[in-house]
Amino acid sequence: MISVYLYPDKPKAKKTVVMVWVSPFKIRASTGISVNPKYWLKDKPFVSTKHPRYEYIRTKLIDLDGRIFNEAIQYENRPKEFTLSVLQTIINPARKVKDNGNIKDWFNQWRWEFLASKNKLNHLDVNAENNQVYQDWKKQVLHKERYNLRGKEELKSQIKGLNTYVAMRTTVGWITKFSEQTKAQDIDKEWLPEFYQFIYAESEIRSSNSIRLLQSNLKKILKEHQLPSEWIEVVSAAETETFDLYWPEVLKLKDTMYADPLVAEAAHTFVINCQLCLRWSDLTSLTPASYLEINTRKHGAFKAIIKKQVKTEYTTYIPIPPMAQALIDRYGRIPIPRNQDGSFNNWYYWKRLKEATQEAKLERKVLYKGKLVPLHQVISGHNSRQTGASRIFEVTRNDALKEKLLGHKFKNDPYTKVAPGIIADELLSAWNLIEAEGNKQDYFFIGNS
Repeated sequence: MISVYLYPDKPKAKKTVVMVWVSPFKIRASTGISVNPKYWLKDKPFVSTKHPRYEYIRTKLIDLDGRIFNEAIQYENRPKEFTLSVLQTIINPARKVKDNGNIKDWFNQWRWEFLASKNKLNHLDVNAENNQVYQDWKKQVLHKERYNLRGKEELKSQIKGLNTYVAMRTTVGWITKFSEQTKAQDIDKEWLPEFYQFIYAESEIRSSNSIRLLQSNLKKILKEHQLPSEWIEVVSAAETETFDLYWPEVLKLKDTMYADPLVAEAAHTFVINCQLCLRWSDLTSLTPASYLEINTRKHGAFKAIIKKQVKTEYTTYIPIPPMAQALIDRYGRIPIPRNQDGSFNNWYYWKRLKEATQEAKLERKVLYKGKLVPLHQVISGHNSRQTGASRIFEVTRNDALKEKLLGHKFKNDPYTKVAPGIIADELLSAWNLIEAEGNKQDYFFIGNS
């Protein structure tokens, strides 16, 4: 059953726009008509006679209510076709989809208007090439853009909106590479899967952040062209919930026989990093110089990683426990998922890790964003750091040792002037205990519901 509901957007404001909600399509839009909400009536004729412009507003809203109902009823048997764009066109029949040529042509026009508005340069004539003030500012933008693209992030850009501009330029570049003449109108549910397949094949996607930014920019392009964009799904932000795996679950990830060797590599990378606890930026920037051969009286000869962290520039020192070393020896390296050009790919890593968790039948539910969800839906590479640190603290109750493993600076750090061999002995002893206890105890039902 079709129903049209008109209501003031902000009932407590002195003046607000009238919104329209159309059911069962669950689509809402602005009518473009503003009222003082204290004169609003819940049903027709919508505003009382005390409103200064009641005759005009009543006429407009009653007409609009009837037009929307009559048009919407035609979509009753094809509800998916009743989109926000359709509703907006009913409200304003004169509204037309913008046609600014292909995506690249649109971007060349949009970018300077966007940056000028962000930097309060609307008073400048951006089309006047002889405007020296504008030319100086434009050169500054281009200089900062080039500087930003060289990856030197230590200096903040002085141009507002530059990061958004650069991100959009990257998205437009991908679209143009896929099809140079693509227009906004071409971006639909048939076009999108082919585009995703193309950029995956071209190894353009490096992380979940990249795909999320791409999807957000595609939505923005459609909105700029007054086209429906709500159908494009934007993946959730990188998982930051602090859940971890119990040690029997880690062992199950290690021992499962996977059908796909690429999934096995992702699972084993996770297992290795449960004991190394490195950030992605450090895990992917290890070199032969990062490995150190040491020997202690307690544990004999073993390898350790000593590295200046990319994020904090704080030097971290980590012994490689026997289980992690055995997996590294099996592959001859840490088997981090890579693109065809040999570069590391965080997106592939997380995607395959989720597959591995499902294949290993790790069915425990974890608390994620206030809800209990299956582990395989939300696990990420970062959970390996949380897992390792939690297990170390569990058996040692030593906060300083845990922070040393994570590579964090710790207030009153007792390990600052301690020889690396002593730290290694403590960590290796803790891992021996974790593996021994993990094989004896069943953690799987702790926290399940």
